[in-house]
Amino acid sequence: SLGQVASQTLSSMNVIGRSAELPLLRPLIMMDKEDIIRIAKRIGTYETSILPFEDCCTLFLPKSPSTNPNLNVVSKVESFVPELEEMIAQAVSEVETLEISPDDKLGAQAAGDDDWF
Repeated sequence: SLGQVASQTLSSMNVIGRSAELPLLRPLIMMDKEDIIRIAKRIGTYETSILPFEDCCTLFLPKSPSTNPNLNVVSKVESFVPELEEMIAQAVSEVETLEISPDDKLGAQAAGDDDWF
C-alpha cells in the first residue's frame, strides 16, 4: 500500500524502480492496507504473510530508513558492495515461483465478490 513504510513512499518506489533491471509489479499499490489484509485473510494467505522471516528487509534494515532516497547515492553505494552480482545471482537461483493461471479457480472462488485480480 502506497506510503505504508519507507520503501513504499512514492520517491522510494521511483528510485527502486529506476535502479532495478527487472520490471516491478505492484498490483496492490493503490489499495488500502485494511482491504489488503481482508483479502489476504479471505484467500488464505494472511497467516503466511505475517510469519517472522529474516529476509533482506529485516537483515539489512537501517535504524532510520530513508523515505526520500537519492538514485545517485544508491548507485554509488551499490558500486562498493563486493560480490554484488554473485549475491544477486544467488538470490535469483533460490527464488520460489508460484504460477497462477486463469484456469486456477481456487483463488477466485476464495476471493468472493472482489474483482481485484
